[in-house]
Amino acid sequence: MALVGDLVDAWTASPTVSPQLVAAQIDAAYRATVAVRATQRVEAVVTGPQTSHVALRLTRQVFESVTGDALRDLLVLTYAAFDDQRIRAA
Repeated sequence: MALVGDLVDAWTASPTVSPQLVAAQIDAAYRATVAVRATQRVEAVVTGPQTSHVALRLTRQVFESVTGDALRDLLVLTYAAFDDQRIRAA
């Protein structure tokens, strides 16, 4: 609720801002949030032997997919790195 208070305070300090403009801004922020959430997903990734009991993607496959889909820059952070020529090439 603090954010609502901040919004009301900012709006009160700007009397030339119409209720319609505030409503449009709130609606735009909501729609942007919905659009971003619709494009994000979480998948299980494993490092280790494959199993036929659960459909999982291997870490290398995910890494190759993500690097192939990157549009501009990709920052990769890891707690362990191994010398893998296929990953280096990606």
